[in-house]
Amino acid sequence: RRFQEPLPRMDALGDGAAESRDALVDAFVAAVEDSSAARLRSLRLDAAEFGWLYFPESRYTAKPYELPPETLWMLIDQNGLKGETRLLRRFGGASLEAGGYTCEPEPRREGPNTYWEQCTLEIRTAEGQRTMRLFGSIMERDGRFKFVSMANDL
Repeated sequence: RRFQEPLPRMDALGDGAAESRDALVDAFVAAVEDSSAARLRSLRLDAAEFGWLYFPESRYTAKPYELPPETLWMLIDQNGLKGETRLLRRFGGASLEAGGYTCEPEPRREGPNTYWEQCTLEIRTAEGQRTMRLFGSIMERDGRFKFVSMANDL
């Protein structure tokens, strides 16, 4: 409650949420190609969405983790910022020529949340064609989608 108290109450994923995973990945590619940190940031959970939608249902609230929300949010947020920075330094402003993406076939479910994990994106850059993990898990709630984080393999 202390974490949620200063945050606006959220009953659904807010601004930047997509109507499908495909639309979310398309928005991701467009944001990288435009080198838009603000657009990238809008595609992942913010503190209010984390506090009201993600954390209450999270496996990290129970043993063996039992992480306080402040700690988990700091880890997710900082890994996301680091991932965004690396992503834009490496690929920002260039065409990714995305050829598609894949995630694990079975999503993970926690309460009303569904998570699509270990997603990779097929891209073609000046360096050639590659398949890379360029973003973290995708959270689905009530038919809307956002990235949990921009943590990646860069």
